[in-house]
Amino acid sequence: MRTAIPDIKIVKIEVLSQAANFSNQAFYVCAGTAAVIWIYDIIWVWNKGAQNKKAQKAYKQTHLGFYYEPNFNATGLSYTVNF
Repeated sequence: MRTAIPDIKIVKIEVLSQAANFSNQAFYVCAGTAAVIWIYDIIWVWNKGAQNKKAQKAYKQTHLGFYYEPNFNATGLSYTVNF
């Protein structure tokens, strides 16, 4: 004849089930937070790259430069303006 499952085992199963559910929910919260941070970082890098590209284009259009010509042992300055 089988005996009934003691109440202690049922309570332990319920406690472990609640702990597993909490861990599962914590995992999804952490994964969601990580995804949001990752997407924010990608957008921030893309935006920063666009700003740098714009600054690079402005620098190429007008800039002051210094150069050294080793063949003539000469140095010089250059200023470039594009219209």
